[in-house]
Formats: sequence, C-alpha cells, structure tokens
Amino acid sequence: MDGARAGLAARQAVSRLLEPGPVIIACSGGSDSLALARAVGFEARRAGAVPTAIIVDHGILPDSAARARWARDQLDGVMAAEIMRVDAVGPGGPEGAARQARYGALAAAARARNNAPVFLGHTADDQAETVLLGLGRGSGARSVAGMRERAALPTDSELTCIRPLLHLSRTDLRAALKYWDQDWLEDPGNRADGPWRTASGEALVRAAIREEALPALSRALGKDARWPLVRTAELLADDEELLSQLAGELYERARTFEETSGTWALQVAELRGVHRALRRRVVRLWLLAAGARPGQLTSRHIHAVDDLLTAGRGSGVDLPGLRASRTPLFIVRAWDNMAEHDNRKDCGGRERYGDGSGSSAVKRRGD
Repeated sequence: MDGARAGLAARQAVSRLLEPGPVIIACSGGSDSLALARAVGFEARRAGAVPTAIIVDHGILPDSAARARWARDQLDGVMAAEIMRVDAVGPGGPEGAARQARYGALAAAARARNNAPVFLGHTADDQAETVLLGLGRGSGARSVAGMRERAALPTDSELTCIRPLLHLSRTDLRAALKYWDQDWLEDPGNRADGPWRTASGEALVRAAIREEALPALSRALGKDARWPLVRTAELLADDEELLSQLAGELYERARTFEETSGTWALQVAELRGVHRALRRRVVRLWLLAAGARPGQLTSRHIHAVDDLLTAGRGSGVDLPGLRASRTPLFIVRAWDNMAEHDNRKDCGGRERYGDGSGSSAVKRRGD
C-alpha cells in the first residue's frame, strides 16, 4: 500500500471509532503509536474528540527521558501530550514489568479524564504474533483469538481500550508516516538481539516470534503468514463471543447460594449433559468469581475441576487461590492471605481446614 492510501486507511480506521469527549492516545514515539496519534489528530475535531497523548517513560533505556521528550515534541500542534515517568520493577521480567507499569499510567490518565477510552497502536503484525504466541502455549480459543478491537484495558476491567489499527500492517503505517513527513523512533527492546533477554539469556519470546518465527512461517507457506493468522483471530473471536455469551447465561442458571457455608456453588445437575466447551467456560467463570488468580488459572486446573464435576473423580482440586470440592453442589472459599487465618476461624465462626499448600476448603454439610 502506498503512503497516501495507507494514510487514508489509518484515518478511516480511527474515524469510525472516535466519539465526542476526552480520549487517551498511548504514544511511545515508535511508528505504530505515532501513526495512531497523527491519524487521531487529523480526525479528532470532526468527531468532537479531545485527545491527549500519554508518553510513558519507563526509565529503562539510557536515553529514555530524551526519547520521551522527542515524542512529545512530535505532537506539538497535533494534540496535548504528557510524559508520565514510571518504575518498571516487578514480576514478569523487564518486558512484563514495563507493560504493567505502562498500563497503570494509562489507566491513571484515563480515570483523570472521566474514564476516557484509551487508544492503542497495535497492528496486524502484533495480532499475528499474539496468535502464534497463543498457539505455542497450547492456549484455547480465547487466547488464540488474539486482541479485540474494543476490550477492557489490561490491568483495569472498568476502562476501555480501542485498537483501530489491527487491520493495517506496520509497513503500511510507516508508509503513511513517510507520506505525512513524520519520523519515528526504533525501540531496541523490540529486537531479538536487543538488550532485554530471558533469564536463560535467550531472546524475548515475542521478539523471537517477530523476527524469526513469522518470517520462517511465511517462507514455508510461500506467502505472508500475517494475514491468515489475523483472519484466524477474527473467526475465533466471533466464535468465542457467542460461546462466552451462552456460558454467561448458563452460569447464571447453574450457580446457587449455599446457605450453610455462605458461598456461591455450582449445581451439578444443571451442567450434566452440557457440551464441555460451554461447561468448562462456566467452570472458569465460577472459579474466577470465587477468587482464583486469573494469571495463574490454566486449562489444566479447569479440566481437573470439570472432571470432578462430571465424573466425581478425586476428593478436591487445589487451585491458585482456592480449593474446589464436590458435594451434591460445588462449594469453594478463597482467602488472599492464609497467614491471617492461623486460628482457622473466619469472621462468621466457621471452621477452616488448611491443607498446607496455600489453598483451603470450607468444611461443608455432610463432609
């Protein structure tokens, strides 16, 4: 796609998603986010949108402050732009910690502007990488369906993020930037040979997928592999949306409040004969509502609980943050910090039973 067509496509993609009111634009100074910011700048007035670019300085690269100032200067006259400095320290390695800190800053900026939507510059390249990453992890449809155009902001489910550029490639956006006479910064952290490494010294997984796996797959297929992967994500996203809706309706019918323990339980009878694709989604919804830790809850956990539900195998299942067990109803109870419950009593006087693994169950009627 030439620069003029690519620029028009970017503007059209942004225009259909802009609404009146404040809007947050995540901008790093890289080509994707600068193309997003420039496209929003062209279309904001017509849509009645009031955009503010948030440039997050992670403080990781030696010249990070200068890079942030450069990005802010590029948007002078385009939209208001602010630099937010964060400390990228925490679990998940440098990439994961930086991501958490970045989304935290964007969430704070959005909340300060009446819960404004946050526009992100993810492209078709990012979508294809996400699909491959999900496949490599053996994930289900929810993960392989990739990123949604409109979804909850990562780390804050009460805020909305919008990704208008998922159908445009990075090459297209760079062509648009050249047409607009706009430079951009290259992030060395995105390269497979960049400064960020895994604990074993290997390239970061997403960087390796970008520079090694995707090009190799394209050569093997004899065509650009990005677009089939993007199409796969679209098809799976439609299926996942329907299945999630049906699972949510079934979940509301299947759950019941168990008076004796004071917990929500699943009625086994409601789920007998239900296809496992729906039943396991219901189990996942229930476990998350009960307090299972989302980042640690895997398909292995869900399948184990499903086996307990359908076949009654095992006396219980230890999960991240709680324990599930079976009576005529399922009943679970979760605690955030077991050290606070050494006396094995909760505020209602019911006795708690620890298993020494950090998970616990509530003693139930008939146990």
